[in-house]
Amino acid sequence: MAAFPDVKSDFLIVLVERMIDKKFTKERVKEAINHVIDTNPYQRPSIANIISFDRKIKVYTYSEISSKCYPGYSAFDHFEKIEIEGRKRYIEK
Repeated sequence: MAAFPDVKSDFLIVLVERMIDKKFTKERVKEAINHVIDTNPYQRPSIANIISFDRKIKVYTYSEISSKCYPGYSAFDHFEKIEIEGRKRYIEK
């Protein structure tokens, strides 16, 4: 409310309800709010400005990265190995 003084409590109630319905994590709430603070030029953001923010990371399998390799180019040099639910996956560095 400090960043957007025109925002009323009813706006926040609806926003929180939508975030719960969309299963926002604490981290995603923080990122979405910070993004709107940094980019919204208006006195009051819309709920859609906040809810629509989604910073997703593409996760690849070993075979997907292997298919990008060719002689003289190792795609694995451009990806970082992570583990999701006990499975090895890759994300871009």
